[in-house]
Amino acid sequence: MACKTESGSRNLSVRLVAVVCAAIGFAVYVNSLDCGFCFDDLSAITENQDLRPDTPWVELLRNDFWGTPMHIEGSHKSYRPLTVATFRLNYMLHELEPLGYHLVNVLLHSAVVYLYVLLCGVVFSEVWPALIAGLLFAVHPIHTEAVAGVVGRAETLSAIFFLLALFTYKRAALGKGWQWISLTLLMAVSSVLSKEQGITVVAVCFTIDVFLVQKLDLWSLLSSLTSLTPSKPLPPRWLRPLLLRGALLAVFTMAIMVVRVKIMKAELPVFTNHDNPAVTLEMPYRQLHWTYLCFVNSWQLLNPSFLCADWTMGTIPLITSFNDPRNLLTVVTIVAMAMLCLYGVSERAHKSVVVALSFIVFPYLPASNLFFPVGFVVAERVLYLPSMGFCMLVGFGAWKMLAKTGSKPVKLVLVSGLAFVLLAHSSRTLVRNRDWFSDETLFRVSVRDNPSNGKVYNNLGHEMERRGNTSFAERLFRKAGEVQPDDVGAFINLGRTLKQLGKFEES
Repeated sequence: MACKTESGSRNLSVRLVAVVCAAIGFAVYVNSLDCGFCFDDLSAITENQDLRPDTPWVELLRNDFWGTPMHIEGSHKSYRPLTVATFRLNYMLHELEPLGYHLVNVLLHSAVVYLYVLLCGVVFSEVWPALIAGLLFAVHPIHTEAVAGVVGRAETLSAIFFLLALFTYKRAALGKGWQWISLTLLMAVSSVLSKEQGITVVAVCFTIDVFLVQKLDLWSLLSSLTSLTPSKPLPPRWLRPLLLRGALLAVFTMAIMVVRVKIMKAELPVFTNHDNPAVTLEMPYRQLHWTYLCFVNSWQLLNPSFLCADWTMGTIPLITSFNDPRNLLTVVTIVAMAMLCLYGVSERAHKSVVVALSFIVFPYLPASNLFFPVGFVVAERVLYLPSMGFCMLVGFGAWKMLAKTGSKPVKLVLVSGLAFVLLAHSSRTLVRNRDWFSDETLFRVSVRDNPSNGKVYNNLGHEMERRGNTSFAERLFRKAGEVQPDDVGAFINLGRTLKQLGKFEES
């Protein structure tokens, strides 16, 4: 009875912490509510005919995220009908008034924070690490693109179904009934229809099953599998249902992939070399560069001081030699992750470590270029799910350090350090939200912070041209051509602008 009371008290504490973290997650994004539509919002919302009431709802199942039919060559092949459906509901209520879209985004982020803290309470079985991880996730600046940018709703909506799938699967793994598996698959499908990254939830589900529910380590699992011989054919009682659940998840994943390929007409999207410049490199330099991006993304989670809406073109110089010193950063990143993984699956490790690593690794894989080239170099929004694992690791590490430290001054230093990081991240998020106020503010900041990317000069030039500031647009298009000499679009833009200014000969 006392054990149940203690468990109930802990669950209540975790729920209260979840509410507090969700409220803080809402508070740090309140100043994004008066932002307008900018950057990709224009294509996904203001110009997307799938949001209009005269378009049949069934078109959402035929078109990509931007309203282009999936079967044509120019389609982006991003299939997110559930996210587009929420945009359409926004349009039904207030058409193209940005406030409603931003409000839904902030509310969705708060809901994600709430569910995330509840999950952390299950993973850690303690309140304090769940609080640290929840606060860090709520205010982390890497999320500004996913929350302050309206199209980032794909990330937050997918994350909600992702987390719900984990809760329902845990109940199934505890033997609460196979109907929970059905709910898990439904949540997984909903996550995939919100953002393709959601398919990785099946891998996280199985990780939680093996290491958190069954409380196994890798060696005991392998030992159980290899011990099945003709003389000893009976497996442990837990092994058969575990393998059945794993097989079901594998079949489900394959079915989703087959359907996805069919919807895409077995065609990959067509991207230019400016979208992902490394595709032009020969092996093995292409792989060296893409692997180096693992460090870049890890550094973004550790130090989100440099944030940009567009990382294409020359933002990250290509690695074209084994002598490039950045290869050492790649090695350090891979070694660190390998050591964490080996520790996470070992018998002595706290199971939260391997769960956190599954959140970092599996959702990142679709954006890693490992299976197919993607249409971006770095995209901060795709780190929304991996950041959950990162925050878990920080929460676990901070909790362990505080628990093992008997010195009050040392504890004070640790708590002060955590408080400073949370305040610094909150301030950075509040400032970054205002960058997403409009195209002009976003592109001006991008030009200032990312002067090696010709695309941001073109973007700001188009905005200045639209506002009638043609002379400034001319200078921006010239700069775009200087920064990226092989960008034909920059010279076309410059020629058009010169014609508008009456400089016909130069045009």
